[in-house]
Amino acid sequence: PFCGSNSFYVNMKDKKRKSRTIPAGFWDCFSCGLGGNQFSFLRELVRESRKNTTKSDYRKLSKERGISTSTLQRTGLGKSVLTGLWLIPAYNKDGGVSNVYVYTESGEVKSSTNCSHQLMGSHKFEPGKPVWVSEGIWDWLAWDEVTRKVGGDGANVLGCPGANVFKKQWIKYFHEQDV
Repeated sequence: PFCGSNSFYVNMKDKKRKSRTIPAGFWDCFSCGLGGNQFSFLRELVRESRKNTTKSDYRKLSKERGISTSTLQRTGLGKSVLTGLWLIPAYNKDGGVSNVYVYTESGEVKSSTNCSHQLMGSHKFEPGKPVWVSEGIWDWLAWDEVTRKVGGDGANVLGCPGANVFKKQWIKYFHEQDV
């Protein structure tokens, strides 16, 4: 899906390729040489999808969701090169893609299989700054946009991706903070 060839494989068992071993569950492309685990696949999928998302695509989603095109682009959304559905990347504390939520045609937002939920915006968390918390990815995007417009870009805007997914480990973001 990344170089346009039909040489993409997911290895069901360890394979030797030249001087390297490609573990079971890893993917690789015989044509362009890209490969890796599920997270490198998600990262490449987001990168390629963002690159191929048009201004018209962003304008349409902006109108539908009431969120500016600049916010949609800044937070990494892109239209999947595989399915045509919107991808909403979630990042780990180091800024790496650790999950990709998919905005389905029925209007649901679903997590990628075998990926854990992420507290949206936590990769940019800065201790000591006020913390705003919202429930749901669209509310998180909207609140992030609003706080920036009113000069609140000095705040942490975090979004729990949905009801009943809040994790105990996320509590650290609220300890001794103005929430």
